[in-house]
Amino acid sequence: MKTEIIGRNTPIDDRLRGLVEKKLSKLEKFLDAPVEARVTLIAEKHSHIAELHVTHRGGVLQGTEETDGSFQEAVNTLGVVKPAGSIA
Repeated sequence: MKTEIIGRNTPIDDRLRGLVEKKLSKLEKFLDAPVEARVTLIAEKHSHIAELHVTHRGGVLQGTEETDGSFQEAVNTLGVVKPAGSIA
């Protein structure tokens, strides 16, 4: 899996990178290769946002989670991923 992790207003340290890669490895089991993933972690004034965009042979998956807590909390709750273009 090709993975890109982007940090906006926050540095991406090894611990955070490891957490994201661990979560993506679980998702990769269910997708057809080739798989490309882009995770964007955004720090705003009072919140942390994790955005996920996964492209694979079967289509595109996207997910967004916003918390008042930490990035770890946002990444852990990013479990509900919907096919791109679907209605919530």
